[in-house]
Amino acid sequence: DDSELAALYRDSNVALVTPLRDGMNLTGKEFVACRIQAEKPGVLILSPFVGAADLMQEALIVNPYEIGRVADYLHNALTMPVPEAEVRMNALRAREKNNDLNYWMKSFFMEIDNLAPGEESMSKRRMTMDSIKIRDFDSMLNKYMAEPGWSKLCLLLDYDGTLAPHGSHPDLTVLPEATKEVLQRLADMPEVFVSVITGRCIPDIKAKVNIKNITYAGNHGIDIIHPDGTKFVPPMPEEVEEKASWLLQKLQAECCVDGAWVENKGIVLALHHEAWKEKGSIDPEKKEKLLTRARELMTEAGFKIGMSDGGLVTEAKPSIKWDKGNAAIYILRSAFGVDWSDNIRIIFAGDDLTDEDAMKALKGLAYSFRVVNSGLVQTLANHRLPDTKGILTMLLWVEKFMLERRNKK
Repeated sequence: DDSELAALYRDSNVALVTPLRDGMNLTGKEFVACRIQAEKPGVLILSPFVGAADLMQEALIVNPYEIGRVADYLHNALTMPVPEAEVRMNALRAREKNNDLNYWMKSFFMEIDNLAPGEESMSKRRMTMDSIKIRDFDSMLNKYMAEPGWSKLCLLLDYDGTLAPHGSHPDLTVLPEATKEVLQRLADMPEVFVSVITGRCIPDIKAKVNIKNITYAGNHGIDIIHPDGTKFVPPMPEEVEEKASWLLQKLQAECCVDGAWVENKGIVLALHHEAWKEKGSIDPEKKEKLLTRARELMTEAGFKIGMSDGGLVTEAKPSIKWDKGNAAIYILRSAFGVDWSDNIRIIFAGDDLTDEDAMKALKGLAYSFRVVNSGLVQTLANHRLPDTKGILTMLLWVEKFMLERRNKK
């Protein structure tokens, strides 16, 4: 009966609502309405064929015909950190509270009154990847930014390949002056919050960006320093620094040949083998042996192995469940409290696989961009931008929008 179903909705950890065609539109909403235990927020997984999925983007959306992805999403839901699940469910519940019977009735009658043509033509919405103009962001961001009720805009931005074009060496990746100037102006706005989340260590990224009053997250979010100087580091395995020191010596002794080198970022180490990408720069068999040995050493030291910069850098990270997604959720929660999704708009931008972790965590909660010049690269981002100039143009659009919004008030 209804009371038994409500109890199941309340006590279950995950609701998997995956019809193979249009249907089950209210099931997800019923699940959300019954989530009244603050310590057990629960996670909702929806098929895109559920009609309500378009309005419930904080849920995990997966195509039920892709069995492997369904399994991955179910695992993600069952292991999702409570802070992320809490944020998603709070946003879902807030929407259902607002969108009651009176809301839908009024919306229905308003639609009847607005049947006259007046929508922007499809031709105006077309954009080309290779020539992004500031007006192109009207069609990308206007709808998201025009939603009422928010008081602050949060910009969460990667550095290498996003804010700054890649250099031949990390030291040569420099923030363009125009990008720094607009970022500084945005950081100075009281209604804008800025954070740079990067694979670089904190001292390095602070020196590179050199903007005050913003939050820096280094080593893919493992080290976080707030504008007031307070710091956060997630719990680490024992003897991680000692093991990192041992691994650094081993990698330098055994793997740093033919132009490869190790970047020491404290408890994160990065083996740079960009020099091996050119054909003929190193024997392929030798290259594979060196990379295999590097991975063996990283595993022996108890570190996780990660790839960045298009597979040209192999990283050793502490073996903890923490990535840019966890860092983004922590930064937003610490800055704006548990109910932050009700009060802010979020724009995330990155260019790498490590940034996909943040896009995944913020899916349905933020508008995200990925800097990538190929349409074949899979991404969770809402939109692709061809290069770092596209990010500069996006920031200029944001500045213009925020100034116009301030003037209207």
